[in-house]
Formats: sequence, C-alpha cells, structure tokens
Amino acid sequence: MPDSSAFTVPTRFDGARDRVALVVPGVGYSPARPLLHFARGVLLQLGWTVQELWWKVPDDLSQFTVDDRVAWVERQVAQAVDAEAGACRLLVGKSLGSLACGNHRTRSPGNLRRRPVTSASAHPSVR
Repeated sequence: MPDSSAFTVPTRFDGARDRVALVVPGVGYSPARPLLHFARGVLLQLGWTVQELWWKVPDDLSQFTVDDRVAWVERQVAQAVDAEAGACRLLVGKSLGSLACGNHRTRSPGNLRRRPVTSASAHPSVR
C-alpha cells in the first residue's frame, strides 16, 4: 500500500501555542473548501492555532479496504498530531479525514466531525 506524504501543502495560522486545531480534509475536499474554511475562521476568532493538513490521496485509494483507508488516514493524522508536541487539542475532519477523529481521543481529547458523521462533539474549550 503506497504512503503519500501528509504534508503536501501545509498551511498554518498562528494563535495560542498550547491550543492547536488540526483541520483534516476529505478525498476531494481540501481545507480551502467552505466547511473547513469556515471552521478554520471560527477557530481563529477563538484564538486557536490552526494547522491545515493537505494531502495527496493515493491514486488507488478506492481499491483499499475500509481498514486500509482508515489506517492510511490515521498515519497521516498521527504524523501531524505528533508534530505539534502535545499542543494539538482538536481535530476537525471532513469525510475521509473524519475517520481519524475517533482514534485520536487519547492524543487530542476533542474532535469535531463533519460529514459523513452527523453528530458533532466539540471540546469544551471551543465554546
């Protein structure tokens, strides 16, 4: 299974150093698209640092099993979370990116999931 770099086009918006939100895209839905763009704007207004994760999805992703897709996303997100040295407190995922949100609760206690997950749970410090 090929492994593309998670940091194809990283974009960072600085705010509080100890509160980093990682914005994780979907397959064809970049952090620049409306749902993630506006989520970034809200986080910035609340003083968060926002790290957008831009990736090149493997060409054969559609051939991956569901478990392989989840594993691929989790590796990309884990690399980005680890790069924040403990400051990543929130994951905001869209579609494919939301697959990693539930698995990173021990590293990042809060998460906000966007479609296809219909329920949203935000970390109390986001309010």
